[in-house]
Formats: sequence, structure tokens, C-alpha cells
Amino acid sequence: MKMIIRSGFQLIETIRAPFNQQKVNIRRYQKEAKIEYNGPHITIVEDSHGIIHEFSKLITKNNFILPNDNEARLIAEQIINKYDSQRFLELTFIGIEDQVRYFWSKDG
Repeated sequence: MKMIIRSGFQLIETIRAPFNQQKVNIRRYQKEAKIEYNGPHITIVEDSHGIIHEFSKLITKNNFILPNDNEARLIAEQIINKYDSQRFLELTFIGIEDQVRYFWSKDG
């Protein structure tokens, strides 16, 4: 099953990059043509066989509290199972990692 890109979002950039000993395509979709890091976007990391390895969907700004680790795992499992139930059966849960990210423009 292919992921459906939200209406109004367009492919802005495709980058070919190494990922787990193979090359993948990283596709970024936005409403606006100029890349706005940390702004509304959908990013999909897909290999040459069409297998989605990662995706992020930040389409609205919100103040919601993040789910706890158990809820986050359940949400992830439901999404993976929905889009690729066969692959879901082959996966092993590794863990959940809290991350903090910062973005700086080339001008600082």
C-alpha cells in the first residue's frame, strides 16, 4: 500500500542517500516550494523496492503532549501494520529514543 500525500502538498525535494547499507530516496513534500525546515512537511524514506523505512508527518503546529512510550509504540505498530502488514510481522521492536533537534539557517 502506498502512502497518500495530503492534498495541497507537493514534492519539493528528492535526495538519494545511504541508509542501512543501501541507497534510499528521501522525499520531502510541502505546500510551499521553498524548504521550510521544521515547518509543515511530509518526509518519506523509501528504498528502490518501494519499502518505506521511515516517514515523518508534521502538517500542523500543535501544543499537544507527546504520547508516553507505550502509546507511541502502539501508534507506530498500527501505522506500520496498516501500510505493510507482511513486513510488520518481520519487524522486531528495538526501542524508543527521545530526541531534541535544533535548526540553524546558513546565516546563523
